Amino acid sequence: MLKNIKQTKFNVWEWLYKYIIRFNKYHVENASEIEKENFNELKQLLDDIYDDSFDAIHYFGKNEWDLLDEFKREDEELLEKRQFIVSNIYSQNKLKGIIELAKKVENTFALGFTTGSLNILAVDEKELLFKYLDSKNKKLVELSSGYCKNQIEAGNIIIEDECNGLSNLARTNLLLQCKNDISTWNLVEKILSNKKKYWTSCFIRFLTTEEEVNYACNRKIRYKEYGEAINIIYSAIMDKIKFDMNYAYSALKGYLEVYQVQNVSQYSIQEIIKYLQNESFDENKLFEIEWIYINLFDDDCRPITIEKKVASDSNIFIELLCLAYKGAREKKKELTEKESLIATNAYSIINKCKIVPGTLNGQFDKKSFKKWTASVLKMAKLKDRTRVAKNVIGKILFYSPEGKNLWIEPYIASFINDKSNEDVREGFNTNAFNTIGVINCDGTGSVYDGYSKKYVARAEELENMQYNNFARSVRNLSESFKLDAEREREGY
Repeated sequence: MLKNIKQTKFNVWEWLYKYIIRFNKYHVENASEIEKENFNELKQLLDDIYDDSFDAIHYFGKNEWDLLDEFKREDEELLEKRQFIVSNIYSQNKLKGIIELAKKVENTFALGFTTGSLNILAVDEKELLFKYLDSKNKKLVELSSGYCKNQIEAGNIIIEDECNGLSNLARTNLLLQCKNDISTWNLVEKILSNKKKYWTSCFIRFLTTEEEVNYACNRKIRYKEYGEAINIIYSAIMDKIKFDMNYAYSALKGYLEVYQVQNVSQYSIQEIIKYLQNESFDENKLFEIEWIYINLFDDDCRPITIEKKVASDSNIFIELLCLAYKGAREKKKELTEKESLIATNAYSIINKCKIVPGTLNGQFDKKSFKKWTASVLKMAKLKDRTRVAKNVIGKILFYSPEGKNLWIEPYIASFINDKSNEDVREGFNTNAFNTIGVINCDGTGSVYDGYSKKYVARAEELENMQYNNFARSVRNLSESFKLDAEREREGY
């Protein structure tokens, strides 16, 4: 019970201490007199409940960022404070005192590392190096690991010499404190009988050579540490280090097996995919990766490989269309979980396409566009999906390149204008409205008014070119924006 009371007392002191540090740093200059008076009372309370044992527990706390706040983020000052505490404890009780402290503090690794900076007895050094690296007591393992880390960095340990007589687990924990490079990994191969724990435990980020990146990715993927492989590859891309892109493919593909337990940011995955796209990676593999991660794409990271396939191959367009939409006369059916996921992915892909058929070479090719649309509409009719096919085509054609004397390529405008293509016009308008995104309403309706005027002008251009069906549809779009502006003004 006394132990619990002391722990509660420390928790209160710790909270007050952090509050006072931050108040002094961020608020004291602008504080009112009452706030300063209350603050001084808290400082007095802090002194009143202080216990000599608190410093050791505090400075070996888990959150080093809070501690660095205290020292204005100077690592040297924090290390000096820790060394002072550990030196006093060791001078009084030798290694026994350090081990007792390890039971109380959160950051036992830091305690071990700090102990490594002291000149301790040879018998204590031997105990820290050989006795605890494979202990069942996690805190003792961390204490020993921290000590070894310090000694390795100081050049006081020759790994192969120290490993004689150590268990495989102890050797692994020793090697985990070494620098992540080829020389360490050669030792892993040489002296570990079982290498899995090393490769599933080592934290690797900042490598310097292509050889290191490829080696680390190879081993991480071998032991299904796909998330770690992704993080290594992302760091390599940021540092402009080349690597075997097949490792990126394997890591991204394998990550789906472990994403619930291995944490990787969406941004990292997007950057890797963009890198593969820009480096002209194998199209079939890239298509597969884009399909798997289709829901991660946005305006900054698009499924370019799939878009190009859809824009060049009418069969792929129809295949995706049939997965995403049922036929007009087809009865609704219950889908399995796998079928539902495939349908969702197909829908997402086909409605994200921005590459217009006939524009793959940078310039509009009328023949390619005509061939693609004719093929799609023919197959869509056979599949009972003419209407949805035209609607999706309309959405894609919203991204049409400009013509010489018109805001849209004239041949595409002519296609949209065709009397039979009302569903194409509807899809075009849908995308025109959806792509404006979120609007911050200020009550004036000015944003919607701007879009309304923009499409009035475009409708007039179409009328001048005799694309009257298309022009009427664009005028309707302009009117819908005008109504939105009026609703904003009335409801603000």
